[in-house]
Amino acid sequence: MKQYQKLPQLTFGNALKQACNKIFSFKGRARRSEFWWFILAFCLFSMVISLVLEPFVSPLVLTVVSFCIAFLTVPITARRLHDRGQCALLAFADWILCSADDCYLIFTGKMDVFTSVNASPKAMTDTLSDPVLIGLMTVEIIVSITLFVFCVLDSKKEANRYGESPKYIPLGSATDEQVAEVLS
Repeated sequence: MKQYQKLPQLTFGNALKQACNKIFSFKGRARRSEFWWFILAFCLFSMVISLVLEPFVSPLVLTVVSFCIAFLTVPITARRLHDRGQCALLAFADWILCSADDCYLIFTGKMDVFTSVNASPKAMTDTLSDPVLIGLMTVEIIVSITLFVFCVLDSKKEANRYGESPKYIPLGSATDEQVAEVLS
């Protein structure tokens, strides 16, 4: 059995640099630290964009912008799934389900009920008892929880069909450049 050496955890800056260098790449593997630091930065960026745009654009335009921005998480999520040896289709499924859910709410007018300050209890009950919305949200929750669990689990130490582990390297084979890249 092979012995592996764990490289140091990525810092916030290193993780963002690595993630942004491969922002549209679905190839390879991503460490947990790279993934979660990127997701934190993405959430902050997304909130700022929403706060800035919300007063000036319609909910439809804001949703389209959100879909485009949210797609930036799909490649890194795919690489994180690859690190576990999983197929990237789960990342696409999650993005598509979230998009479908939002589109359904907007185009049926049900989003207005959720965003209304004074929504009537009957309107809220009718919206929340919509069978299409219940079905979409149920599947979305199941896929999102599954995706979350895969993204939380540690890397597979050995190489897989997506490449070598970015975290674990065979004992004694770590070069100074590899360690310096992680630490810088």
